[in-house]
Amino acid sequence: MLYPEWSNASDYISTPEAFGTVGIHTVELAAAIEAIQLPPDKVYKLTSDQKYLCKVMNTKLPLLPVTGSAECKLFHKLILQLPSLDFEDMSIEWCKHVDGISIFPKLPVYLRTHHTKWQRNQRVRDAVAKAASGEAKLRALNEKTMFQFMDATMAPSTSTSNVGTCATASNTGPAF
Repeated sequence: MLYPEWSNASDYISTPEAFGTVGIHTVELAAAIEAIQLPPDKVYKLTSDQKYLCKVMNTKLPLLPVTGSAECKLFHKLILQLPSLDFEDMSIEWCKHVDGISIFPKLPVYLRTHHTKWQRNQRVRDAVAKAASGEAKLRALNEKTMFQFMDATMAPSTSTSNVGTCATASNTGPAF
């Protein structure tokens, strides 16, 4: 050895230990992920990052956040089906629907995070639905009263003689 005080790279051999990225799921979820049946004849398009995650977490498919319409629909379905809101149970149930193409396994934290977004979106949908009748009434009122404040030149013509011509507003009319 040229420099005895330096550490030798040969002193470090491969061990079963994992450093950096490791699986952080429970034994029950690991069993559910292992039980996922993937058809061997299908080609699964995984990125190099996703392949790395599979390797270091020792899973068939990467554990990814909720994305895409198929996963959002499945999330909504499971929220309505499950008797209690337990994200660990939901992630285990989720594994029964994994296809490796549009639906991937989930960690409970991914489902919990998506649940916050889902709740916000549900509140928006409810507010829009509740406001729909008021919006329709307001639209009808606006259509009835819209032209009483406009110049005659801006009002829509009922005759067919000026088809293809444009009317211009005068500068003396009210500003909207």
